[in-house]
Amino acid sequence: MQPGGYALAFLLVSIGWLIFFQALLGRWQRIGWLVFGCGFLVGPLAGFVSHVLQQNLLPLAANGPDPVLRTIRWSDMLLFFVIVGPVEEFAKFLVVIPFALRSRQFDRRSDIVLLGIACAAGFAGGENLLYLWQYGWSRTWLRLLSGNLGHIAYAMFWAYALGATLMEQARMEILPGGLLIASVAHGMYNYCLAFTGPIAFALAMLLAISLAGLVFALVWQERRSQTGRLSRR
Repeated sequence: MQPGGYALAFLLVSIGWLIFFQALLGRWQRIGWLVFGCGFLVGPLAGFVSHVLQQNLLPLAANGPDPVLRTIRWSDMLLFFVIVGPVEEFAKFLVVIPFALRSRQFDRRSDIVLLGIACAAGFAGGENLLYLWQYGWSRTWLRLLSGNLGHIAYAMFWAYALGATLMEQARMEILPGGLLIASVAHGMYNYCLAFTGPIAFALAMLLAISLAGLVFALVWQERRSQTGRLSRR
């Protein structure tokens, strides 16, 4: 397959995930495709910001504070928990929030959740193309499976909190909590992948499966609550 074919495959998978979740929730948002496009553009930009921060901050934690603790890989902890996770989740949040605040277009929490999914799918598509260009197909093909669903899973934490805040007048405190959990989950998955060996791989896969299960559980709950509201009308 030519490089253009690989790029098209990554893009089609991202589009496919958005269509899947739109169909599952029965909400065919046209604005979701605009959010998808914005996420697609922001993905590589967030990667660049992470790279700049990495170049400036990682030397500070290159060896860890104590030789006994160097196996913890402090530079990786800083990279994934302080840089990559927060930067990428906050970037996705900044894409979604202007659209979500136009709340007159939306009447339920699932609308906001779907905006988060759209942004995450687009973000993953843009980021995947960046990695494809940098590292080639042989080192990035697994992202066809994990990249999109992973970004969607992380975004679900803050998108669910944002939807509850805007549509159900939930306390604002849950929003930074959602962003924090998303950033930690994002960093944890990447941190596990930074290690080699079967235990690290097993932990990463366990986390990935758990996050995927959470995504489908939350979306299914949204679908059920949506159906319940319609049946009471």
